Amino acid sequence: MNWTTAQAQRRAAEDEVLRLQGVKNQFDMLLSNLRESVENLAGEIEAIDGRIQENEVRNAAAEQTVADREEVRRQAAAYRRRPSYPGRASWPSPDNCLRLSPPTRRSWLPSTPTGRALRRAADLRTLAAELSW
Repeated sequence: MNWTTAQAQRRAAEDEVLRLQGVKNQFDMLLSNLRESVENLAGEIEAIDGRIQENEVRNAAAEQTVADREEVRRQAAAYRRRPSYPGRASWPSPDNCLRLSPPTRRSWLPSTPTGRALRRAADLRTLAAELSW
């Protein structure tokens, strides 16, 4: 083997070492980037898990609220269907309303839902008249 062949082989080996070191450096950089990405994704997964748990708690609270409101509505409807709805027995029937004396009608009407609505309507008319001049 002559000297130039040995130098050429040595130079080729050195070039191959440099090329492989460059490839290794690229792989090290890619591996570092992948590790950072995995850490970031792990953090995002933890944050998402936390939000999921918070949403599950809120969802359970909302479902309970809906169930409570449905129960209240059901009880209110059952209460209104009762024949002995409190206060209803003291209300005169529509036929008997006209038979009441005017003082009795005046004392009875404000205590009824219709009387309260009429009073609110009169109050609103008064307010509208005051605001319109």
